[in-house]
Amino acid sequence: MRFDSRLMETLKPKFDRAFKDMEALEKGAIANPDENRMVGHYWLRDPDLAPTEALKQEIIQPLEQIEAFVQKVYPRECLYRRNRQFHAVISFVLSPVHDRLASGTFGATA
Repeated sequence: MRFDSRLMETLKPKFDRAFKDMEALEKGAIANPDENRMVGHYWLRDPDLAPTEALKQEIIQPLEQIEAFVQKVYPRECLYRRNRQFHAVISFVLSPVHDRLASGTFGATA
């Protein structure tokens, strides 16, 4: 696309602001003030980008637990000895609503 140089000059401050805002979000700025929440979906791809060590561990630890579970499923180590049925369930909770639903359904926190 071709852009007129005047257009680019008028857009530059907006682009600069957008990049500055994105950098702040990546560092943990509150993105949703109504709920006091950060946005860090990209931290899931690279936990080292998380703004605090605690958030990094909140990402890494469940992944390690899932990996440990998978390593037991493959050789069938998480089966009851008598009837060879699985005795563990993996629940992927996407929001607090799903968490409450899973808790009520399975009788435990998800």
